[in-house]
Amino acid sequence: MKTLFSWLLVFIIAVVMILTVLGGIAVLTVLPLWLIWNWMIPGLFGVPEISIFEALGLIVMARIIFPSSNINKALKDLNKRLDEYGKKCKSNI
Repeated sequence: MKTLFSWLLVFIIAVVMILTVLGGIAVLTVLPLWLIWNWMIPGLFGVPEISIFEALGLIVMARIIFPSSNINKALKDLNKRLDEYGKKCKSNI
């Protein structure tokens, strides 16, 4: 019985820690959007301020509409094209 209780306690602590970390990541992700929106957008466009949960909804909606792409691959492709363009320009001189 004691071992079952200790395993249950460890499981509960692990779940609480995981939820705390995920909540911290969510707050750190949402906080910049929420602060910048409430600082700039109401003054520029006359719309109301948003809550932190509405900012979370905006981020989720943006991720659905614009799925994350591989930025590193895009930057490498751009760098490759710029190098090729630079070589073409040098050969024309």
